Amino acid sequence: MLLNLCPRPGRDFGPGWVMFSTRRGLLAGPIAAITAAGRYFAGRLVATHCGLVLDHQHVAEALASGFGVSPLGPLFIDRDVMIWFRRPAGLTPAAAQAMVDQARAWAASGVAYDFVGCAAEPLALDLDSPRALFCSEAVATLLRLAAPHLTRPLPVDLATRPPEKWNPHELDSLDGLWGESEEEEKK
Repeated sequence: MLLNLCPRPGRDFGPGWVMFSTRRGLLAGPIAAITAAGRYFAGRLVATHCGLVLDHQHVAEALASGFGVSPLGPLFIDRDVMIWFRRPAGLTPAAAQAMVDQARAWAASGVAYDFVGCAAEPLALDLDSPRALFCSEAVATLLRLAAPHLTRPLPVDLATRPPEKWNPHELDSLDGLWGESEEEEKK
């Protein structure tokens, strides 16, 4: 993976792309240690949060305050956070629009943060709240929603495993989910 310290909209991220992040802080370390212990303790990058890029300035994400829209700008300059973007394989304008529309609808309707589901995921407990979302649950749901509009099928695991059973690291490292740039995919 190539990390770009100055990502440019349209080239390095855009609507329908997934933003991943990790940061220094009280929650990121334990999340990384629980979801990808080997990588984390080897000093490697582990995604501890994710969201959907809505446009060149905003990301939809599930935070403790609920599902909402946040500006991307502050994330580019915060030295305590590292962000990267992944383009879903086979992303089309229709797929991106379907995800963006649903994410904006969740934000507008005040969908709550799924504290119980987030805590239950690493413990393999089935305690998901159907009216609330945590970050990777939202992204997995949005990707599944976009599947009919993608030019490549979703990996079988993502298409069949419930959205509440994913964490950011698993989504980031899922084989077959991520594509190259739009130009590379056309070749």
